[in-house]
Amino acid sequence: MLDTGPVVAFSLPADEYHLAARAHFRTPALRLFTTATIVGEIYTFLRRRAGHHSARAVVRNLQASPVVSIDEVDDAFDAEIWRVIDEYAGVPLSYPDASLVVLGRRLRITTAFSFDSDLAAAGLRLVPESAGR
Repeated sequence: MLDTGPVVAFSLPADEYHLAARAHFRTPALRLFTTATIVGEIYTFLRRRAGHHSARAVVRNLQASPVVSIDEVDDAFDAEIWRVIDEYAGVPLSYPDASLVVLGRRLRITTAFSFDSDLAAAGLRLVPESAGR
């Protein structure tokens, strides 16, 4: 799965995880899955830091990428996200992060390309191993 942090880090050379994100995006035969909620969060973060045009360009690249698959969040998916949020009530899991937990369960994927320790607390193994933002 693809979380917000690696895309933001890749897009911003001054980010502390920029080099780690760039290196992992070069993994041969990389295939990433994410949700529209994460893509919205990516836009929001980058909009604040780099402006609308840069943020939209990143989102357009994600949407056109043959490496990234973006799942929409329908009513059933939304209900599962709220169940995960309740399940991990002691973890400060955001709605977008919970969407990745749900997607991982649906696709039987147990790893996430993320620097967010909240996803690790929700049972996902983070790659690269330098995670913990």
